[in-house]
Amino acid sequence: MIDPAANVTIPPNGADVEPLDDISRGAVRHDPAPEAIDPAHSTHGDVGEAVAEEGISFARRLRQPRTILSFLVAVVIIVLVVMRLNINVHEVWRNIRGANPLLLGCAFAVYYLSFPVRAVRWKIILSNAGYDRAHGIETPKLSGLMEIIVLSWFANTLLPAKLGDIYRGYLFKKATGVSFTRTFGTILAERLMDILGLFSFLVVSGALVFGNKVPRVAVTLFFFGGALAVCGLIGLLVLRRAEGLLERIVPKKASVQYRRLEEGIFGSFGRWPSLIGLTTILWAQEGLRVFFITRALGLHVSLAVTVFVALAAALLTTIPLTPAGLGAVETGIVGILQFVGVERNAAASVAVVDRVIGYWSVLLIGLIVYIFSRKK
Repeated sequence: MIDPAANVTIPPNGADVEPLDDISRGAVRHDPAPEAIDPAHSTHGDVGEAVAEEGISFARRLRQPRTILSFLVAVVIIVLVVMRLNINVHEVWRNIRGANPLLLGCAFAVYYLSFPVRAVRWKIILSNAGYDRAHGIETPKLSGLMEIIVLSWFANTLLPAKLGDIYRGYLFKKATGVSFTRTFGTILAERLMDILGLFSFLVVSGALVFGNKVPRVAVTLFFFGGALAVCGLIGLLVLRRAEGLLERIVPKKASVQYRRLEEGIFGSFGRWPSLIGLTTILWAQEGLRVFFITRALGLHVSLAVTVFVALAAALLTTIPLTPAGLGAVETGIVGILQFVGVERNAAASVAVVDRVIGYWSVLLIGLIVYIFSRKK
């Protein structure tokens, strides 16, 4: 519960912040006035702002060697998989052409209905962190938050290392004038919720699909997902235990940013039934998308299999080497479906259609939104 009366006084030059005694209890103290009324304050005060500004120049980013290399790596992975598995590209195309358009439409609808759900969840997280009218901050409406999320996912389809998350923080800061660092803290908290939910459902669906005979690829996914979840939880623990310590040993300017990041992360947690319910809906939508795709292609695999495939694909998008896991996701989908008995060309067809929906359509629709958006 946030106590509006318990404020932190931030001097105009951002030099110091009063201690947050309630952080350890999940409460966030802040003074809404400086950030809400004086946007220039956060522009000069946030160290992360320079990163956010750099992230919005797509033309410059796309010309960077790292970005070009990430796409080349993705192409190499896909070509090697096609050659090694001896996938017949013509048969894959025939499978896709013969797909049921109504069921493909259901897959598209389920996927894009997840964006309003994500916007509602982020709205709750932002409110938990004190970003609401009660604290003097006018956040965008759900449609505006959904637009920001779509633009951030568009950025993720073009740039490696999930830089779209930084772009999301920048867009929200630009729309509201609040601290980029504290906003980014809410996004990190959201990502942790996603990882914990993903790992939990991945284990459950994996147990239903494989039983006692868990293949090596599934064990690798379990290990990877578990490692991400554990690292996230350890990071939270370190932040909480180190409260006050880092502020004494780092420069004052960095200390201010650390405090804002801490406010964003720990302030995001609350109203757990709503957050858990919405996260469950999101991962169910992921599974339903793959379910409709397999049915559209005439494949009859269980819902548990499609959920596991979708969650594995989502997990592989976290690999920072390529934009949105391009190459790695397709490989994972084909490999898992082959293990459960799906013919390799049929499995490749599922991977192609799934990535058309979850990657290429986001690239196209996101580009259109970006061209006409006033939030960029």
